[in-house]
Amino acid sequence: MNLLFRSDEITFALLPQALAFIPIARARPGQGIKQDIRNSGLFVSLPRLAPFWYPSVMSRIQTGGIATTTTGLFMPVDFPLSEYESIHRRIAGKGGLDKAIYAEFAGAWNAVTHRFKALVTHDDLFTASISKHGTAPPAEERHNQERDLFGFFNSGFSMFEAFFYALHAAGALLDPVAFPMTTAKEQRNVTAPKTVARYRSAFQSDPIIASLDALEVHGAYLELREVRNVLAHRTAPGRVFHVSIGDTPAPDLWKVANIVLDKGTTATRRGRLCPLLTTGISAFDKFSASRF
Repeated sequence: MNLLFRSDEITFALLPQALAFIPIARARPGQGIKQDIRNSGLFVSLPRLAPFWYPSVMSRIQTGGIATTTTGLFMPVDFPLSEYESIHRRIAGKGGLDKAIYAEFAGAWNAVTHRFKALVTHDDLFTASISKHGTAPPAEERHNQERDLFGFFNSGFSMFEAFFYALHAAGALLDPVAFPMTTAKEQRNVTAPKTVARYRSAFQSDPIIASLDALEVHGAYLELREVRNVLAHRTAPGRVFHVSIGDTPAPDLWKVANIVLDKGTTATRRGRLCPLLTTGISAFDKFSASRF
């Protein structure tokens, strides 16, 4: 387990490879640090240093020293790394079928890791901020919370969009007629519903169909899509604050989908979205094992 903490003005990392405390950066109180630790496999990027423990325990952030072969990123422990890598190995082996289509797959598969890790970062930062400052902080901290809410929902939705695009590209390697995506217009027209419909048509009896159907109508995915569309295309929603005398106050709300604002706002949704992606990737893994 990797741990990060501060002592006075020196930030230390406990690296399992070295089994020692190593000073990695000096920072004045309130400053952030960004230091690449060569040969350790650890990258630390802390926008806001907490007085003692950084809000995200590093065991939640990393898999124990294993990086993806696609992007070189150390993924959070709730990322399905084994299945992700298996899919990549199989499809990379068939990349010669159509190098242009394979490039589309590879780019989307890379994006899945970046978006997943961004989702985790925004979850950690929002949870830390609202735990410390509450739901009605000063303007600058309110901006930080809004930034991380925006980043969380947009990264989450983009993660699934990239997953479906990669799935479509895999289909195109097997059947380019059923999965058209050679022109820029065709690539723009690739959507989650179209990908599922084309899989249903091209691979009618494959078990992946049921998994994709279930993902598309899952409540966590539908809420993610709804909130992301509001944030990306319409508004920065306000907040509803409740005060009561004597009774327990009602929770403060975000003016989109009546979302409760507290330290579980992003954390509980991460707890639903990450397993949902894992289910999709596991189905894709089984599909690729039988088709590639």
